Amino acid sequence: MTTFLLHGGLTSKQCSNNRDFYVEMASRVKKNGIWLGCYFASDETRKKKKFLSDKRKILRSVKHKIECIFAEPQKFEQQLAKADMIYFAGGTTLKLMDELKRYKNLKNLLQQCNVVAGSSAGMNILGKEWLGKSSQGKGLGLLPMSMVVHYGAPEYANQHKNITLPAPILKLRETQFVVIEQ
Repeated sequence: MTTFLLHGGLTSKQCSNNRDFYVEMASRVKKNGIWLGCYFASDETRKKKKFLSDKRKILRSVKHKIECIFAEPQKFEQQLAKADMIYFAGGTTLKLMDELKRYKNLKNLLQQCNVVAGSSAGMNILGKEWLGKSSQGKGLGLLPMSMVVHYGAPEYANQHKNITLPAPILKLRETQFVVIEQ
C-alpha cells in the first residue's frame, strides 16, 4: 500500500496547515529512513534553496534520525529505489513531466515507495489529468482522479471557472493537504 500526501500549493507560507504538512511528511519516514526531495519542477537557481528550506522543516518536525537527500537527475532512479518517501515540490508541471519522461521505470518505482508526496506541480503529476495556471495535461495516473491545485486562488480564477477534467476531481486550496491511502 502507498500513502499519498497531496498539498494544494504555497508550502512556503508560514501557517499551521503547512507546519502540519511537514510534520505529517516527517512522521511517515521510519527511523534512519530516507526522505527524497525532488525539485525538477523548479528553476535551476531555486532548487537547492528550496531543498535546504524543506530539509530544515522536515528535520525540525521529526523526533528520530532520518536522511534528507536532494534528487539528482542522473541518480534519480537509484535514489528513488532506496527512499522511504519521495516529495515532488512545486514549480512548473510541464517542466516536471518533461523531466520525468526520461525514467522508463518511474511508475513502478513510485508504486513501490511507501509514501509519495507532492505539492502544486508535484501533486498534479500524480493524478490522471491536471489543470495548471496556464496549461492542462495528463499525469502519471498513480491516483484515479484529476488534480486541481491552488483552487480558489485569484491568479487561477480563469482556469478554475470552466474545469473540463474527467471526474472525480480533487481540488485543493493553497496550504490545504490530504492523505490518501491506496
